[in-house]
Amino acid sequence: LEDATDATTGKFVAGETITGATSKATATILVDDLGNTTKPRLFITSQQKFETGETITGGTSGSTGTVVR
Repeated sequence: LEDATDATTGKFVAGETITGATSKATATILVDDLGNTTKPRLFITSQQKFETGETITGGTSGSTGTVVR
């Protein structure tokens, strides 16, 4: 799961569950590396078929992002 920093609000928290708005897929955040300017991304547990273009929301932080790949 990768994400563009301009499409993200807030900061995801390691250990929190993210949920896809369209697919309702869920995963757990392992590492939030969205501050990496070269290749911002989130590392998550097994991919649960998130859809490209959908918004993901953190269950603890309330942060949001758009799945781009």
